[in-house]
Amino acid sequence: MRHKLITSVLAVAVIASVLAVGCAPEAVSPSPAPDEEVSPSPAAPEEEVIEWLGQHHDAAGGSKNKRFQEFCDRVNLASNGRLKLTLQAGGGIVPATEEFDAVHKGLIDFCEAYSPYVLDVFPNAGLFAYTVGGLSALEYVYWMRNGGGAALYDEMLEGYGVTLIHGKLFPPETFIWSTKPLETLGDMKGLKFRTAGDDGEMFKEMGVSVVFMAGGEVYEATQRGVIDAFQLADPAIDIELAAHEVADYCYLSPVRQPTDYSCLGINTKSWEALPADLKQVIDDAYLANSLAVYGELMQSNIAALKFLKDYGTVVGPIPQEIEDELVRQANIFYDRKAAEDPLYREILTSMREFKAAYGEAYARY
Repeated sequence: MRHKLITSVLAVAVIASVLAVGCAPEAVSPSPAPDEEVSPSPAAPEEEVIEWLGQHHDAAGGSKNKRFQEFCDRVNLASNGRLKLTLQAGGGIVPATEEFDAVHKGLIDFCEAYSPYVLDVFPNAGLFAYTVGGLSALEYVYWMRNGGGAALYDEMLEGYGVTLIHGKLFPPETFIWSTKPLETLGDMKGLKFRTAGDDGEMFKEMGVSVVFMAGGEVYEATQRGVIDAFQLADPAIDIELAAHEVADYCYLSPVRQPTDYSCLGINTKSWEALPADLKQVIDDAYLANSLAVYGELMQSNIAALKFLKDYGTVVGPIPQEIEDELVRQANIFYDRKAAEDPLYREILTSMREFKAAYGEAYARY
């Protein structure tokens, strides 16, 4: 009896425990405090924007300055804003034509480097712009990039602190504008001819009376009879300068100035601070700009020649005997300078060998 009673009590206790557990309120997780804020994920660091300042030797609004600005725009776009090039026109920061030296001194980061502007520092620099009867525009680029020209240019500039990107090519210039017909070599004798550069020395040997003056003085000097003939640039630019208004004869030949080669000059410290991908952006953009400019200028010159013929200008090739004599005098001039300077000789020899090899492989071009 006592055993049954204990068993009954235990059963009641177990049932009561089960009921108590089943009826207990369900535990609720605490809600976050209403004022508690969730910390945002840390923002990715912004990429550094590298800013470069440059200057072109052309005046504001000039065609060469505009085309160099197009190169800057290409870089700014292709770099997605990581590299920003700001360009000033000639005289904006340093006097026009002193840009190459300004890059060397670190006053600007970049420029369109035209080698004749540093002839006072590097007597051999003229070879890297053009040579009479020498490399064409395309041959210059290939010689520089693939034929050893760039290494020779760098050798000349060693220690100067300027890195070069090759290269800007321009079409040939007009051989000569004249107020009188030039039909034989004898017609060159006594001709009062405005020109500049090494070809002036060559024309002197042909009996020409060489006169140097600024391009802006040519129009009036021709009008007044101070000069009989002149060279300025290519036909399209000659028209902008109204050459056709003062001279009736426009003689063409790529021999006197086959091109007018320029490079992108960059301060070496600025260049070395760039990451590799931005260096590639600059190289690609400059070469693309060069080809675009060359194509544009070729089309402009084709249109210019049509304009001149319609205007009544006598347009035609320079007589062969005049062209041949200029080339002969050019070779004498360059050989004499090569005999005096080992580096000059090395550069000249490299150019001539490249031109000969190119001519053999692509004789029709």
